[in-house]
Amino acid sequence: MHWTYQITAASHPRVLLQLVQFFEEQSLVISALDVALHHQSAKISLTVEADGPLAHRLHAELPQQPHVRHVELLPGRPSAVQVQAPAARRAGKANRAAH
Repeated sequence: MHWTYQITAASHPRVLLQLVQFFEEQSLVISALDVALHHQSAKISLTVEADGPLAHRLHAELPQQPHVRHVELLPGRPSAVQVQAPAARRAGKANRAAH
């Protein structure tokens, strides 16, 4: 099953590397990763495939990692975000302008 960890951490230069290594040590593949910086905090959404007991054990261990302030565990994958290529956006604007 896929699990998404929503992590709030201090905006520290190595915090993302530290979190990736944490999951790598468990031999888990990260299937989705999103990072947003807000002032002195980093909001990190990280999705892995793991069984329930392992996912919950990692949820309990993550707050003990340096610079991690808060962790939420959500079942499933984050919503898919579609990104439109610049050329497709221009074509869409041209089509709307012609009508």
